[in-house]
Amino acid sequence: MKNRQKSYKRSRGNRPDQGPKRRVINFNLSKIVPDQGQTLKEWDEEGLLLKLNERMKAVGGLTREEALHQKFLKEYSSKKGFPPNSKFKQPSYLNPERWAVMHLTNKSIEVVAGYIENDIFYVVFLDKDHHFWPTDIQQRGKNKK
Repeated sequence: MKNRQKSYKRSRGNRPDQGPKRRVINFNLSKIVPDQGQTLKEWDEEGLLLKLNERMKAVGGLTREEALHQKFLKEYSSKKGFPPNSKFKQPSYLNPERWAVMHLTNKSIEVVAGYIENDIFYVVFLDKDHHFWPTDIQQRGKNKK
C-alpha cells in the first residue's frame, strides 16, 4: 500500500507582494454625547449627515498621518487638553490624550469633535456652530489688509 500524503503547498502566482497593510482611519459614532451639540437626527434633518458621510468616506481611505498632513483632521496638542473656552463640557468618563476635529468641508464652520485612538476617530460632539473650539475668524479677517 502506498503512503499517500496530500500536499497543501500552493504556488504563488505572478501577483507582487503588497507589503504591509496600510492602517487607515475608521470612524466610530458610539461615543456621541446626545445632550451637547446636536444629534444625528438633527444633522440628518439639516442635510449635514450626508456631508459627514461623504467626508468620512474620503478620510477613511487615508492613514492618520496623511489625514493630518492634508488637513482633513486637526489634532490639538496634549498640553492644551480640552479647549479652555469651549461651550461644551468634557464628559467625565473621557480623558483622551489629544482632542481632534474634522470639518465637513475644507472651510466649513460645521465640525465633528472627538479623539483618535488606534486609527479610530471617535466622534464625541456634533458641532454645527463651531462651539467646541471657538475662534474669532471674522475678527481675524477684518484685521488683515
